[in-house]
Amino acid sequence: MTGMFLILSFPPTPMKYLTLKAQEIPLDDPKSRYLFSTDENKQFLISRAAMERFGCKTIFGCLMWLQGMAQIQDGLDTLQVFEPRDGGEALWLIDEGDAPEGAVKAMLPSDD
Repeated sequence: MTGMFLILSFPPTPMKYLTLKAQEIPLDDPKSRYLFSTDENKQFLISRAAMERFGCKTIFGCLMWLQGMAQIQDGLDTLQVFEPRDGGEALWLIDEGDAPEGAVKAMLPSDD
């Protein structure tokens, strides 16, 4: 921390290991409206398998990356896929919207 300012690097380090796959719909599509934001009414849920494969720092780094990109683009598609550079199973981040039980989820494609 320097004085009153906290210095953060952007993008976070997970981008060294993961590549964000292009979303399936155009960024200007009306369905591309999800902000991946969380609050007391919209939780961020991480599957056990995703936590074991990628760890907390990487998953939260991906969430922060998406939140920044969503602000720049005025929203993203509900599903965002981070592919590991070493191959293997991808990390999915899903924004379920503002439904009463909606959440932002981090999971693997093989999660139930």
